[in-house]
Amino acid sequence: MFRNNIKNNKGFSLVEVMVAITVLSIIALPLANSFIHATKLNAKARQVRSANVVAQTILEDFKSKPLDTLIAESKDTYGNVYYVHNDEEVDGAGNVTVQESYVFRKFGYDENGLLLLQDSVPYIKGQNNEKFFVDITMTPEAYAVNNYCVPLVSDIYYKGNIMINADLSIYDATAISRFNIDYGISRDKIKKETTLVIETKVIDSATEATTYETVLNLYFKYEANGTVLNYRKYVTSKTVTELSDLPKVYLLYTVFDKYSNNTDFVAEDKINVEFSYLTDSSNLPSKTMDVYLIEQETTGVNSLSQEGTMHILNTNLVGKMTKKDTLGNNEQTVDPSNHLFVYSNVLNVDNLTQGNEKKNSLYKVTVVVYADSAKTNELLTVSTTKEIIYAR
Repeated sequence: MFRNNIKNNKGFSLVEVMVAITVLSIIALPLANSFIHATKLNAKARQVRSANVVAQTILEDFKSKPLDTLIAESKDTYGNVYYVHNDEEVDGAGNVTVQESYVFRKFGYDENGLLLLQDSVPYIKGQNNEKFFVDITMTPEAYAVNNYCVPLVSDIYYKGNIMINADLSIYDATAISRFNIDYGISRDKIKKETTLVIETKVIDSATEATTYETVLNLYFKYEANGTVLNYRKYVTSKTVTELSDLPKVYLLYTVFDKYSNNTDFVAEDKINVEFSYLTDSSNLPSKTMDVYLIEQETTGVNSLSQEGTMHILNTNLVGKMTKKDTLGNNEQTVDPSNHLFVYSNVLNVDNLTQGNEKKNSLYKVTVVVYADSAKTNELLTVSTTKEIIYAR
C-alpha cells in the first residue's frame, strides 16, 4: 500500500488575504492611535515636568532675594526692563479698585550671551531646551484678611522669624467655659484683651561674644460683667549674636468678639504690643523690633442678626516701648517711633506707633509658565509666600 506523499502547495486565495488584511487593519489602527496618543502624553508630561523645575527654581530664587535685588535683576544687558510696579488704587468710598502688584517677566540668554526672544517676547530654556515664557506676579494677597494657605505660611520663618497663631486663642475655650459654669455668663458678653510682651536682653560675657536674647510672652484678659480672668502663655525665645538678626514677629489673630452691637461689625477686641529692651547702657541701639498683626477673617453676627466679617477697631491697637536694666528693673517709657514698628492689615490702621504706616510684608508670589509667546497655552501655575524686607 502506497501513501500519498504529495504535499498540498496551494497558497491563500486573494479573498483570504484581503480578509486577513482587513482584520489586521481593524486591530492595528486603534493600537497605532493609542501609541501616538501615549507618545503625545509622554511628551506633554516631560514638558510640564521641565516647566515645574523652572517654576520651582524661580520661586526659590524669589524667596531668597530682597525685593531691590529682584528689581535690579529684571534689567537685561541691553537695558530692557522686565518689571512693573502697580500701585494700589482706591475709589472715593475707600474701596480698593486696583490691587498693588509687582510683575516680573523672566528672560534668559543663549550660549553666546544673546537675549532669547520669540516674537519680541523673552523666554528661558528648560531642561530639554524647551521654550518657556514665564510671568511672576507678587501681590499682598497672602497678607490680606484670611488669605493664608497652611503649607505656605511656613515660608515666613525666614531667618528665624516667629509666627504666633494657635497660642493666641489657647485659653478662649477655657475662659468661655469658666464664665458659663462658674458665673452663668454667656459667650456674647465676654470681651478679650491680648498683650504681647517682647523682651530683648543684652547678654555680655567675658569669655564669649555678646549675644541678644529675645523672650516672648502672651497675656490674656477676659472680662464680663465686672469679672476678670487672666492667663499667661510663654511663647518662645530666640538668641542671636547680631542685632540685625532679631526676629520679626507675626501674629495671625482671629477675632474673639463675634457679637457686634453695630451694623459695621466692629469687634471690641483689644491688642497691646509691648517691647522692652534690657540693658545697663544709657543708650538704646538703632535696631527696631518689627511686629506684624495679621487679622484673620472671622464671621460674626450683629444686633440685627445679620452675618458679616468682624474687624478690630484701630483705636484698640496699642504699641508701647520701655527700657529696663538687665535685671528687669528701673523701667522707663521710651518713644517707640524709632524702635518698635507695628504693622497691620486691621481696618483703618495708619499709625500704631509714631512715625509708622501700614505696610504689607507678606506677598503671594505666583509663577505662570506658558509654552507659547502669545501666552495662550498655560502649562502650570505655582505659588508661595514671600517676606519683603523694608530698608530703613
